[in-house]
Amino acid sequence: MNKKTIISIIAVVAVLAAVVIIRLSFLEPAFPAPSAIISFEECVKAGYSVMESQPIQCETPDGRIFFKGEDGPEVCSTDCGNDIVELDESNDFKTEDVTFTLGGPNGYDLNVRTVRPKLSEYSDKKFSAVLIVGGGWGAMTPFLNQDMVRKTSSDGVIFVAFDSPVRTDNMDGRKPIINDKRDYKGFKDQADVAFVLEYIFKNPNVNTDVVGVWSSSSGALLTSGVLGRYSELGESVAFWMDDEGPSCPKELLEDPNLSSVGGLKNWAMARDSKVGEGRDYKTEEEFWYERCGDKFIGNYKGIYQRIQGINDHALRQNYPHAIAYLNAATNGNAKWTRLNIQPKDVVYESSEEPNGAAIENGLDIKSIKQNKQAVWNMLFKLIKEIQK
Repeated sequence: MNKKTIISIIAVVAVLAAVVIIRLSFLEPAFPAPSAIISFEECVKAGYSVMESQPIQCETPDGRIFFKGEDGPEVCSTDCGNDIVELDESNDFKTEDVTFTLGGPNGYDLNVRTVRPKLSEYSDKKFSAVLIVGGGWGAMTPFLNQDMVRKTSSDGVIFVAFDSPVRTDNMDGRKPIINDKRDYKGFKDQADVAFVLEYIFKNPNVNTDVVGVWSSSSGALLTSGVLGRYSELGESVAFWMDDEGPSCPKELLEDPNLSSVGGLKNWAMARDSKVGEGRDYKTEEEFWYERCGDKFIGNYKGIYQRIQGINDHALRQNYPHAIAYLNAATNGNAKWTRLNIQPKDVVYESSEEPNGAAIENGLDIKSIKQNKQAVWNMLFKLIKEIQK
């Protein structure tokens, strides 16, 4: 092969390579970036997590949630408090996203993540703190991926979330692997939450007068058990913001109105894996006792803020769980209670409270998403009210 032939071959290869590169540069990516997704269908097509709930939801890695059959962001049916844009416009703290491990109370390490003002630069300041207690069966730390977390942290709030191996190591997608290693939000899982809360209170950069918990969905079962059973935390935690948490899975399973809710089957399987000869609980009553939050919330002495949409993320237009928590807290030791942006300390109609207010009249949000400005505004209002 002479020199001219070699040069010709090299030239042809170079031209072909250039053509391929140019063509590839004009190709669209296989899937849009999370921020570009604007519908449930696009979210599913991109392969992101689909939640077993009613209505069916798909969540992107940046924390946005889309409902099946609904395009674009949710809108409020009435006033949702969108007047507040951020917690404190005068603050602009540098932030940091830090992950570390803590040796937990159950013999395994907890993976803790915190998004906060950069403490090395503000060592003389004290900040409000919020522990995120997620629902579902898997990781809780992805909540901190949201842009609003970083933005609010720059206003002067420390956010903390954690994962435990008994949750994250026993997952199949968004479904739990049913085995005896998991606790399913009983006293052992609650001890992990209490441990991390106690750690937060020991942080010298935390304003211990403004420490709260924001739970979503079944994270309420963990939170209510901690705030109702750990008396020191029940007195010290300033507020609990409960985002559509179930009050008692046992009662939900027995409710004929909810027989078609697919997500409840996981609770039946969890119960069956833990109850019986040689297992953790001898009876179903023992199992459910640890996981019925409305039985504990009456002991909590802080503020109980319930967030509830007209279309519940799991239970559609059924609200006995919201009423159970609100009435137990209002009739208990809570400093005050509130549903969304309604008046404080209202008792709602139930079989035990036949003269209570109709909860439907207080529902002013069509459906809840954790990244909705309306929900964040409720958090901001809570913190501002406590700081007065």
